[in-house]
Formats: sequence, structure tokens, C-alpha cells
Amino acid sequence: EGGVRGDKGIKKDESADLIKPTQYFKRALWIASSELWLLICAFLALFCASGSNLVLPVLSGHVFNAIKDSENDRFIHNMKLYVFVSIASGCFGSVRSLCFRIVSRRLSFLTRNRLFEGLIRQDIAFFDAAQTGDLISRLSWDCNAMLQPISSLMGTTLQSIMFFLGGLIMSFVISWRLSMLAFTTMLPIIHLTSKYAVFSQRLNREIFTFIGMANSIAQEAMSNIRTVRAFSTEEVELGGYRAETKQALNRGIKDACANAGTIFLSNLIDYGASTLILLYGGFLVMSSDEKKHISIGMLYAYLRFWDMIQNS
Repeated sequence: EGGVRGDKGIKKDESADLIKPTQYFKRALWIASSELWLLICAFLALFCASGSNLVLPVLSGHVFNAIKDSENDRFIHNMKLYVFVSIASGCFGSVRSLCFRIVSRRLSFLTRNRLFEGLIRQDIAFFDAAQTGDLISRLSWDCNAMLQPISSLMGTTLQSIMFFLGGLIMSFVISWRLSMLAFTTMLPIIHLTSKYAVFSQRLNREIFTFIGMANSIAQEAMSNIRTVRAFSTEEVELGGYRAETKQALNRGIKDACANAGTIFLSNLIDYGASTLILLYGGFLVMSSDEKKHISIGMLYAYLRFWDMIQNS
């Protein structure tokens, strides 16, 4: 465990230990650095697409203000801008998706070839101790599992960060009073989510442990199927397998219940925040004080930014 068997014995592999998220992030950047120019193109497209998406709520707010004030020329002008930015956002989004997908495919190609090259050059003693099915699993499922967070990190995670920061800044630009009221509800949601993440991580580790033990029972029984049949111990093996999978099921049910409770409380807080935003935002729209007053269009834009922050 944690070493590679060779003709001269077991060679300790320090990199086989459990790595931290920061170490994984550094390794992910090192792996992706081979596609530097594609990544630069993808990040530029991501930046432009996110920026255009942040402009759209403001333009839609101006459109609503023009409708309310019955200003036909301003309405047509804002609609033209809205259509132009929407088309640009779609183009940048398609380029971003294309670049990230190509990078993901090329990383999969390079990783599998490097892994197979490393395996095929191992000593004979390595193959004597390793199982063929385990090595094939490394080349297929484990490569996918390793590269999946990298693809998510490069695409979805970075976009969510940009939406969160952009929505946060634009919300304070529109109305800092509404923002101070709305963001007081974010800390309880973050606290609930972090607590559930720790609890779910522990349960999932236990689930994988019990499933692994069940697989060990199944592998042992199938490897010695003649002995099992000779002594008629099918029910014993089946009982052991069911006991381990039952424990995994119980942990899975606990995780599902905890997830449902977290979502329920988070939704209550979200709906409460939306209600407060609409209530106080309505008072600001109807306010005669110029320092506090915001237009109905900017209130709509604020709600769009608030949804953007919540979804990110």
C-alpha cells in the first residue's frame, strides 16, 4: 500500500499519500500547462462571456425604465444593445465551451498515454503482484475520476467565481442598502452548507469502506467458489455481503436526510431574503428621497444579480 513493487523490492511512493486540495490544484495546473495557448483562449472567452452576462441585467433594467417612462427612442436603443450583447455572450460562451472541451479531451489523451507508458515499463515483479483488472481500471475509470475535477475547475468553477464576484460588485453599485440587507442571509447558508459538507464527507467515506468490504467478500467467494459450494456456505457469504451493503445503505439514507434538511433550511433563508429584497426594494422605488430612490428597472436588475449570486 502506497508503494510500487519492483525486482529490488517495494519502492516507497511519497506521492501516493492523500493530497490536500491546494496540492491537487497545483498538480492540475501543471497537467493543464501543456495546453497553454488553448487555456489562454478559453480564459479570455470565459472573461468576455461572464462580462457580457453581467451587463445583460443592467440593460434589461434600462429597457423596463424606458417602457415605464414611455420613451420609444430609449427603448429601441436599449433593445438593440441588449440583442447585441446577447449574441456576443452566446458567441463567447460557445468559444469557451469549445476550448475547454478540447483541452479536456487532450488531457485525457495525454494522461492515458503517460499512465500506460509508466505501467508498461514496470518490472515483472510489479505485474506479479498487481491484478490485471485493477490496472485496466486505472487506465479507464480512475483516469476519468482524476480528470473530472480538473474539467470542472477550469470551466464551471471559474465561471461561478466570476459570476459571484461580478454580481456582488454590481449589487453594491445599484444599492448598497439592499445589499447590506440581502447579504446578511448568506452567512447562515454558508455555515449550513459547510457543516453538511463535512458530515456528508464522513458518511461517504464510510459508504465506500463498507462497499469495499462487500466487494472483498464477493471477490473471495467467487475466487473460492468450489470451496463455497463444497461446504454449502452460500448463505454465509450472502449474509456477509448483505450486512456490509446494508451498512452502506443506512449511511446513504442518513446522507439523503441531512441533504434534504440542509436544502429545506437553505430554501427558507433564500425565500426570506427574496421577500426582504422585494419589500425593502419596493419602498426604495417609491421613496421620494433621491439618495435612497432606485428605479423599478434597477430593482429588477438587482433581483437578476441576486439570483446570479445564489446560483453561483
